[in-house]
Amino acid sequence: MRFYGEGNESRTHAETAAIRAAIQKRGEDVSRGKGHAAASCRAFYEAAREEAMADFQRKKRETHRLVLLRTVSFLAMLFAFAAGWDGTHAFLLVGILLLVTFFAFVRRHRQTLEKMDYLESRLDLIDWYLARIDGHWIEPPKVKLDENGQEEEVELPPDDDGRDFLCEDLPQGVDLHLFGRASLFQYMSAAMTKRGREKLAAALSPTPKDTAAIKAYQEAAEELIEDKPLVLSLLEISSRLPAKHDPAALVSAVAGKTNKLRLPHWLLALRFLPILTFASLLAALFGACSIRVPELLFLLSLIIASASYPLTNAAFSPIALAAQDLKLYEKLFTRIEAKKFSSTALQNIAAPLLSPRSAASGLKKLAQIASLASARENIFFFALANTLFLWDFHVLTAYGKWQKDSGSRLTDWLAVWSEFELCLSLSVIGTTRETWLFPTIKEGDTPFFEGKGLLTPLIGEAQATANDASLSNKTTIITGSNMSGKTTYLRTIGISAILAYAGAPVCAKELTLSPMRIFTSIQVNDDLSRGISTFYAEILRIKQMVEHAKKRDPMLSLIDEIFKGTNSADRIYGAEETVRRLAKPWCITLVTTHDFELCDLEAEGGVENCHFEEHYKDGKILFDYKRKEGRCHTTNAKYLLKMAGIAPED
Repeated sequence: MRFYGEGNESRTHAETAAIRAAIQKRGEDVSRGKGHAAASCRAFYEAAREEAMADFQRKKRETHRLVLLRTVSFLAMLFAFAAGWDGTHAFLLVGILLLVTFFAFVRRHRQTLEKMDYLESRLDLIDWYLARIDGHWIEPPKVKLDENGQEEEVELPPDDDGRDFLCEDLPQGVDLHLFGRASLFQYMSAAMTKRGREKLAAALSPTPKDTAAIKAYQEAAEELIEDKPLVLSLLEISSRLPAKHDPAALVSAVAGKTNKLRLPHWLLALRFLPILTFASLLAALFGACSIRVPELLFLLSLIIASASYPLTNAAFSPIALAAQDLKLYEKLFTRIEAKKFSSTALQNIAAPLLSPRSAASGLKKLAQIASLASARENIFFFALANTLFLWDFHVLTAYGKWQKDSGSRLTDWLAVWSEFELCLSLSVIGTTRETWLFPTIKEGDTPFFEGKGLLTPLIGEAQATANDASLSNKTTIITGSNMSGKTTYLRTIGISAILAYAGAPVCAKELTLSPMRIFTSIQVNDDLSRGISTFYAEILRIKQMVEHAKKRDPMLSLIDEIFKGTNSADRIYGAEETVRRLAKPWCITLVTTHDFELCDLEAEGGVENCHFEEHYKDGKILFDYKRKEGRCHTTNAKYLLKMAGIAPED
């Protein structure tokens, strides 16, 4: 359990209410405009963190009081029962009242601890957002506060970086840092469930969705950006789900057609046996029958429950194991159902939760059944509850009725949450960056990409340099010094397009683009197991682009250091042929190179040159990372070698 410092011990309820009002006001300020979003969001999250820490400390003090009260009530109960046992019968009643009081304190203590757990989840979540605002999200600070309010090191669990979605068939995942450490997935993912993660991974695709679908996700993400309290409340609940949670087994057991409960009617009819048993007990107390009759009936109930255990256990196991998860889903759906969404997109996503019946209400019933089913795992409870009431049969009957009424809806309900996880992830950039907007997607016969002030979310805004891009059906040859920003420029364009097609905000002042299939050849590696060299691996990448160009589908190709794995003569020859093959009206191609000979292709038409360059000051090499028109006329390899102590001194 994470510990939070003892600060703000004397905060009053009025002060806490003032903090809540400030949070609400800051949320409204952000919703009125997107300018300086990161600063406004920082204020919101810092105020939310202060409020959560105040609530945490108040709950902590409450637990101390409850521990004292339940201890005192328990000791007083023992004395009362002892006095009653000695003959003072009035103390027996006092003892019973104290027993009820003791259990009430225990229940309240458990509820308070649960609220503290939720507050810890909220604090961790707020830190998650602040880390992205501060640029510490790749390697978060591994510190916490000890009992004296001093920082100490702690091993924090790593963010989900989505590396399991890396695959050979998706080179863009590596080239554009979509998945893996310090990736776009790691930055954005607010998904805990397996299906939610898969939806986000699918959204970060080099193949654009249709324009209507993109617009719908933009609307959904925009509303969530403007409603940060709702986002926090949803994510603090979902963060308590197991990582990569997969409810497939639960859905199969509850909603599968072959898993409907089919118990013999005569067996289910036995659930009425306790009525006969207690009636016989009452009769025995009044002398109408022997006490042996209820004793035998109680024994019969236990025998029946024990003999039916394999059958009832097979039915209960899936939901008993998922009891806590079902409660979390019920809380999530309660929050969603209570919200009146303004965007049509979120209304459509949430619609299955309300029609034909409330998902929250349905899951609440299933969660209660699951809790009742899990209680029987205690052998003493199993024996007592089934002896007295044939507990398993009553719970089984309720479960069968739930399956009949709502079982077929469970799949749709859980699908709603995975869709919300996608939308929550898409909204992250809008709540952690100062410069962002939703791009305009326009269909057209000619592909185009028009952006101003483009940035990548993978670099902190204080360290990043914005660039413009005005691209149409041409090939752009990009030359420039080592480390001058050529590769980052390619990735920024690629990531911006990926985000645009996902329906997420992009880090830019302006962006309008057309739907295009994105191809990349940036981070190419050899494959010794298949005997593929780096050069041949790059040829295979380029071949994909050339083959796709034959389909006349709009495409965006990003090629870094083209054919760097071979000699200069072959490299130039291969690069020139590639440029000519991709110089089509439906293609936008960007190629970085150190071979200035490629710049001469501009004379053939359909090719333009731009470059990045360095400058020197006080014997140091400096870069402005700004795109400039025309070809580059400088190099810095000799200087870098000299800095590394490899080249000879002047």
